Amino acid sequence: MHEALTSLSLFILLYSVTGTNGQNPCPDPTEILPCICNHNPTEGTVNVDCSAAASSDEIYSAFNDATWPSQNLTTFSLQENLGVKELPRGVFGDNSFEKIHVSRTFVASIHSADLLSSKDRLWRVTIKESSIEEFPWEILPQLTNLKELYLYSNHLTSLPHLQSASLEYFSISKNNVVHVQAGWYLPNLRDLSLDFDLDPSGFQRTVPRVGGCQEAYFGDSKSSGCKESFRSSRSRAFYHASGDVYERKHNGRPRPVRMPKLVQKGKARTRRNP
Repeated sequence: MHEALTSLSLFILLYSVTGTNGQNPCPDPTEILPCICNHNPTEGTVNVDCSAAASSDEIYSAFNDATWPSQNLTTFSLQENLGVKELPRGVFGDNSFEKIHVSRTFVASIHSADLLSSKDRLWRVTIKESSIEEFPWEILPQLTNLKELYLYSNHLTSLPHLQSASLEYFSISKNNVVHVQAGWYLPNLRDLSLDFDLDPSGFQRTVPRVGGCQEAYFGDSKSSGCKESFRSSRSRAFYHASGDVYERKHNGRPRPVRMPKLVQKGKARTRRNP
């Protein structure tokens, strides 16, 4: 209890220190509890952590009932949380983010409007080790700045026709995907992490072409759609099934690689740390 009061006093003290423009971009700390807003004037960031929320209603209240001096925020975080089951429509109010980070929660869905409110600024979305069953794939073309999408360790079962001209990093490992719709358009994709439990002989028919071509390797079995995996020579693709992981390079033969563990010392990791 003493530690909680000390932390609250510290945030109230920080709130009283104005930024270089004479105004703190964070609201009164007492108005957004249990969420916490942290402004770093040196880095120019405004990060909001709602990990202590008991429900999505508390998050909704923090963003919709409080007065936010600045609505262009940097990061929304929700971690190690068992109470929030969804991020409903309008949960962020009129605020927008560059990054959304949800980790180790029971969150099963996020409304498309919550992503579209940040459509011109949002470049990274991480929802990992949670309970996501549905994702608003249809709005990806509207998220024109989105470069990184990490959805590993959730409960997704299918992937529809994906389109994104900006996406470069996409991880959907550790889900329960059993159906993938053809016709993807991801021309700038660089890293792709999958672990579908599918018959390699049918992989090319099931998984669509990315960047114009698609090759997949499962152990000694190869499914090839054309000579290049991606248009860009910078591209790398990761496919893992039955414990086999391969790195596909633009030039040269594929070689087996070891995928880092998704959970290590309390932190989730991929090839690129979200």
